[in-house]
Order: sequence, then C-alpha cells, then structure tokens
Amino acid sequence: MLLAVMSFVQTAQAAIELDRPEALVTIGDEFFDTITGTVVDEVGEPLIGVTILIDGTSKGTVTDFDGSYSLEVEDPNATLVFSYTGFATQKVALEGRSSIDLTMEASVAALDEVVVVGYGTQKKVNLTGAVTALSGEELEMRPIASVGHGLQGLVPNMNVTIRNGDPTSEANFNIRGYESINGGDPLVLVDNVPMALERVNPNDIASINVLKDASAAAVYGARAAFGVILVETKKGKSGKARINLSTELSAAKPIFHMDPITDPYQYALARNAANIRTSGTPSYNDEFLAATKAFSEGTGPEWGVQDGTLQYYGFNDYQNQIMTDFAPQQKYDLSVSGGTEKASYYVSIGHLNKDGYLKPFNNERFKRYNGIVSVDFKINDWLTLEEKVVFNSQNSDKPTFYHWDVNINTLARQHPLDKIQFPDLDFYLTPGDRPQYEQYIGEYFGGTNFFPYLRDGGRRTFTINDTWLTQGVNITPFKG
Repeated sequence: MLLAVMSFVQTAQAAIELDRPEALVTIGDEFFDTITGTVVDEVGEPLIGVTILIDGTSKGTVTDFDGSYSLEVEDPNATLVFSYTGFATQKVALEGRSSIDLTMEASVAALDEVVVVGYGTQKKVNLTGAVTALSGEELEMRPIASVGHGLQGLVPNMNVTIRNGDPTSEANFNIRGYESINGGDPLVLVDNVPMALERVNPNDIASINVLKDASAAAVYGARAAFGVILVETKKGKSGKARINLSTELSAAKPIFHMDPITDPYQYALARNAANIRTSGTPSYNDEFLAATKAFSEGTGPEWGVQDGTLQYYGFNDYQNQIMTDFAPQQKYDLSVSGGTEKASYYVSIGHLNKDGYLKPFNNERFKRYNGIVSVDFKINDWLTLEEKVVFNSQNSDKPTFYHWDVNINTLARQHPLDKIQFPDLDFYLTPGDRPQYEQYIGEYFGGTNFFPYLRDGGRRTFTINDTWLTQGVNITPFKG
C-alpha cells in the first residue's frame, strides 16, 4: 500500500432521559495535560486496542501495536478506565501523575459472558469451539465509515483487507488463513440475514461474534467453510425512554509511505545511478541532465527539444494537483429506546457523509442513510414476538476511471519528469510549427496519467436502497 490514512476526530454526544428534570449532556472540551503509558497482559505482552476512557466522560483513546497510548486530560486528578475484551476493567486515579503503566488481568467473569453460536447462545466457559465476541461499544470510539474498517485489529486470527478508501467497496475478511487457492470469505449474517457489513450503521450494532472453526458448518453448512461473522443489532430495553444523539466530525489525511521527489535534476541523477547499476547505461544523457539542472536552478526553460523530440525538464507537481490535504467525514446518529416488561422498542436513524481524497473539482462524494425500527412483544414467559424493519440507502458520485487501485497507488511513484498535459508554446520542434500542434494544447499524455479520466471521463453515480422486513418468534418452553 502506498497510501495510508490518518484521522483526526472530534465528537459530541448527548444522552437524555425523558423522566429526569435535567438533561445529561457530554460534549468534548479542550485538554491541557498529556498522559502516556503502556498496557500489557500478565506475561508482559503488549495489548493492542485497549480502550482508555476518562471516567464519567466519553473522551478516550486506544492503545497502539506496542500497547502504548497517549491521552490529553484537563484534570490532573481524573480517573482513567481501562477495558479490554477478556480482561477485568480497571480504574486508575491519576493523582497528578503524567505516566500510567498498567498490567491487565484476565477476567474470570468473562467466562460467564454469553456469546451467539448460531444455534442459540452459550456461556464462554461451556464453549468448545473458537469464538470471538465483541460489543458494539468497541466500534464507537473509532472514526470509521463502515463496520469492516472498524474490525481491523479487534478479532484475533481474522485478517481485514481494505483495498482503498472507497466507502462503497467491501472489506475482505479472512479467518485463520487461506484454505483454498481461490481464497474464501466468511459468511456474514446481520440478525440472521445475509448482508454486507458496509450497509450497516456501526452505531446500531449491539454485538459481533466471529465463529472461526469447523463447528460453524454444523449449523450453516458449506457456506460456513471459511467461518461466520454474526452481527446483532440493538434492541430496546425495559425502563425509561432514552434518547441518544451523537455527532462526529473527522478528517482523513492521505499519507505517502515514500517521499515523492520534487526536484527533476535530483530525480534524473538517481534514475541514472539506478539504471547504470542494473543495465550499465544511464536513462538520461548529459544534455538532458544539464537542462533539468538549469530548470531546478531557475535559469532554464520547462520544455525543450533534443534530437527532434519535445522534452520536459520541469516539475509536474502531479501529486498535489490530484490529492487533497484532508478528506472530511460527518456522521450523525439519533436513537430512541425504551419499553415495559411486556414490550420494548428501539428506533434509530443515521447519516454518513464522506468525501474522497481528490481535489474538490472532481472529488468523490458518498452518502449513506440508515434506519431501523425494532419492537419486541413478550406474550408470556415462554413466547416473544419480534418485529423489525431495516432501511439502508447508499448514494455514490465519483469520477469515471478504470483501475482505481492501480492509478491511486501509482500516484506516489509518478516521477516529476512525466509529461502530464500538452503545453502551450511558441513552437514545438521547429520555429513556425505551432499551427501544426496547437490542436493538441490542453490534451493529456497517456501512460499511468489518469488526469484524462478525472477531468473528462464524466461521473459514475448510483443509488442502492435496501429494505428488510423480518419477523420472529422466540419460544423457550424450558429453562436452561
């Protein structure tokens, strides 16, 4: 991969209980002190993805691949809450300290955690298969456009591959290594309905269970040969009506894993050195080197003629002409839930707006709308009726071009001497030949240059709407 994404996020959340005289509102504030540290397990191995929150707030962070973290706080006497799947949650008071290193202990209570295994639910202590259980809360702290992006690094032995930043492209999942020369994707079920994870609002997820071994095939058959990902959406709970409103604004910055060369003379020297080592001959002759050096020093022209061929000696600034500095993303979610002992409800609507990494004049634009209505009726102690309506809508508007992965990843390798656009010159090969070539002024050169597609290739737009209506009956005639 030649491009990576760094995200900066600011979130605001509000939670309101209707029966309380005052509304509880939590909004991100400015911070003053930075707390750092490392989180490891009982044998000293770093823990990746440990959630660290300031107690009583939604402000926090997660540990990186080395188990390290950094968190800004405004109260030197605040308390940090460390939580991680399978480990006991711990609270640590800062007491004025700026560094907190923690060793987390495995939670015995985690063995009593209930996980979904396809044919029902079981406690972890009774499981004989390989299952990983995640709660929806583990996705809430991540500035993600889809669930597939959020699962990276959370499930042991599951590889998540994101081909590019296009939010309409689905993530590829692989559980416990490739078992076929043709690969193999796990079966994905959302509330027992096959569905792409990219169409699910991460805010509506209650839990994710990943079945990794052959025991899943006993329930789902051959479709489960490469594992099963079970997603359960949220449901209403008995109690007071509760309204949750969350907003998120993030900005993703494209990062080049290699530094593009911007000086044409330095590039020509490096290219010559590389070619001499491999083939014994340079790529550019002395006359060409002298011309690029003159341009770099500000004393020579951008275009010239050598041996009857139009040559480019300048700096095309290819990367900056195409890529933007930041790609904004906005996310809004509103949910209402509540119920009584006999009935419960959960209603949620969500909106995601995400721009791509191209310059605004030809950028990608993506919008997603999600809605869910879930109602449960408890007829008696052993009979429950379930009703659910799910609506998903995706709208994509982007330039039409081919081989997106090749072009966007080749972007960093595009050298400064590539000819991008036919120039407007007094003459091209010989004085007086402008009338012969002026018809090409403004046209683009070929090769890996994909400006022609971005500027003149038109737009590709589509809207996908899905509506899912499900009904269920839950019968538990016996306890156990």
